[in-house]
Order: sequence, then C-alpha cells, then structure tokens
Amino acid sequence: MHYVLDVAGAAVLAHEDGLDPKEIGYQHDRAMGIAHSLRLAHQVAVNGLFTRLIHHARQHDATGRLAAWWSEERCAGLYGDIVRPDGYGRWAQGGAEIEWFVELDFGTEPLQRLALKIDAYHRLATETRITTPILIWTTTTRREARIREALVDTLRHLDQSARVPVATTAADLANPTSTWTSPSSAGSP
Repeated sequence: MHYVLDVAGAAVLAHEDGLDPKEIGYQHDRAMGIAHSLRLAHQVAVNGLFTRLIHHARQHDATGRLAAWWSEERCAGLYGDIVRPDGYGRWAQGGAEIEWFVELDFGTEPLQRLALKIDAYHRLATETRITTPILIWTTTTRREARIREALVDTLRHLDQSARVPVATTAADLANPTSTWTSPSSAGSP
C-alpha cells in the first residue's frame, strides 16, 4: 500500500511552515503520477535493500551499521553525467568501511545495457581515481548467472578492470521471510 500526498495534505504541510500552499510547489498531477509510476516498485525495492541492512544491524545487535545511504536522485546529482546508480551505500564495521553503488535489475533490462553501465562505472573510476564496487542485485539466481556471463567480456575488455569490482546477488538467495517487491506484485499490499 502506498500513500500519496493530496491537495489537503499539501495545504496542511505548507501552513505548518507558515507558507502559502502555492509556495511549496505541490502539483496534484505529479503526485498522482508517482502513485502510478512504473518506477515506484523499483524505488521501493532499492529502499528495501537499505532498510533491511539497517534492520539487520538493529535486530542482531551487530557491530556494523549502515553509515551512508544515498538515493538515486542524490547519485544522479553527483555522478549523473557519467553513471546513474540506483543508490550508494557505505557499511561500517570494526573500524573498516566498504562502500558500493547498487544497480537493481528486475530482469527487464537487456543484458547488453548492464554491460554498458559497467563501461560507464569504469569511466567514473578512471576520472575520479576512486574505486567503488558495484552490487548488481537481481531477482533470481538464474538471472544472476546470465548477468555474470554477460559481464565477463565487458570486464575482460577494460584496460583496468580492477577499478570496477562487481558483485552480484539475487533476491531468491535472501532470507525467505524477507520481502521482495517485483513489478508483478507491486500493486499488491
């Protein structure tokens, strides 16, 4: 179930901040567009990845924690001229940290497009001189295997493939009690 801010809610929020509702830029048609967006399931799944990491750290009294979580929009603002990751995360544990970009794959994208993304990440790493691993998270182990096969040639042809460490995983490897929102189940509560 997803809730979208309506006109009355926008007015209440504006008045709480002492603003005229017209000043906050609320657009009813845009809000309704979000509710029916095909990207909604994608965003919910990416957010779910990060919130599950936070939940894991809290539930298991883990020594690690999610130190950073950047949205797709923030990443686009920083790196959008080269890459557009679905998110960025940094995990801190035992005095060490690891960061990564996440690419969520629902299995709808051609494998060649994922390969082109790796080229773009290589360009980012070369230009910034910062090596940031990429986590490709997909729906099934079968799709994960196909992604790995497609990326072999791409990585082999990069002049410095070590600048683009790639990890893959699949949702069907996760704890069976965790939830995954696929495009086919996105409309179900």
